Amino acid sequence: MRYQFKFRNSVKDLFVVSMMMTYRSSFIIVVNVVWTLAMATLLGACIGSNQKVMAVLAGIAMIYFPLIQPIWIYFRCRKADAKIKEDTTLSFTDKEIFVKVGEKGQTVSWSSVRSVIKRGSLTLVYTDAQHGFVIPRRAIGSKEKQQEFYEFAKKAAESAHRKK
Repeated sequence: MRYQFKFRNSVKDLFVVSMMMTYRSSFIIVVNVVWTLAMATLLGACIGSNQKVMAVLAGIAMIYFPLIQPIWIYFRCRKADAKIKEDTTLSFTDKEIFVKVGEKGQTVSWSSVRSVIKRGSLTLVYTDAQHGFVIPRRAIGSKEKQQEFYEFAKKAAESAHRKK
């Protein structure tokens, strides 16, 4: 076994990944900023006139992306975290990944790994566009060990895809 990590993801880990997935494109960020500014402008125009209903709707629309959506995502992550009752153990070798949650185990081949991404304190090993393993740095250790593991996982996934 080359690497083995035992951990339980926190609400913060799930929230960071969810926000990354929500705002993975700079186009989405630009649209959200333009929307927020447009709603702020509409709100300003409505406040000067006698359109109170429109002002309330514009105010709600203005705070949707910067406030309401992240709060909604946070509570969704808390709900998901409440379902996690046992630690996850991930064991990585050159040939495969062994996943153990509680008493249940599963083997995943490197050829089924779609991508390996490092974002801040998280290393993500995706098995498809929506699923994967979120490995926090606290499970790996230092930044250097995180970088070492990231390079290992990236090479193992690329090597497995070349053999296909």
